[in-house]
Amino acid sequence: MNSSLMAMAASGLALFSTFNGFGQQTPFYVKAGVGPALTENTRLKEFDGPVTGTTVKFYPGFQFRVAAGYFITEWLSTELESGVTYNDIRSISGATHVDASLVNAPFLANLVLQCPSRMQFAPYIGGGLGGSSAVLDSEDININGLHLSDTRSEAVFAYHGFAGLRYNINDRMGVSLEYRYFGTSEPTWKSDTFFAGGTGRTHFGDIHTHSLTVAFSYHF
Repeated sequence: MNSSLMAMAASGLALFSTFNGFGQQTPFYVKAGVGPALTENTRLKEFDGPVTGTTVKFYPGFQFRVAAGYFITEWLSTELESGVTYNDIRSISGATHVDASLVNAPFLANLVLQCPSRMQFAPYIGGGLGGSSAVLDSEDININGLHLSDTRSEAVFAYHGFAGLRYNINDRMGVSLEYRYFGTSEPTWKSDTFFAGGTGRTHFGDIHTHSLTVAFSYHF
């Protein structure tokens, strides 16, 4: 009888220590994730001169994110994040030919509010501000006889918000699924491939992207 009680007590302590281990994570962590990216239609405001009533549409693309973070408290962490969001351009109204893509490579500072990591399933919400390198890679955009064939980048203001649910595999590793909204201010690219006499600028409206991310995190 005593040996049975001791065995049950030992099993209980082992189970408790397993769950308690989720509260023993170190404050530093890294996180990486990937998923689809859907970028909303935007306006083309300038194409070697002002244009009106012109819409830019995008194909579904993908995004990749990597972050390094630190737990300030068990409820709050801060992160530095970078990555890539890629979408091919599907069409530009008024264009006779479009072969181009839009890439954003952001660098963001985040704050994340989350349930304590001792919980096996931990919901979280966060957001961040920073900048992004917006890259327009054009093999050929043809509008009213004007051709753009160039690759240019422009620094823009960037921001995002996200919410997700993390499953803590053990005291070091976790997997999560999150929704992310990412936006930038209006990018303007200067090119010398247009004919002389125009502004040489291609100007898009604000960029708004929705994505789902499957991510893996590791505490060390």
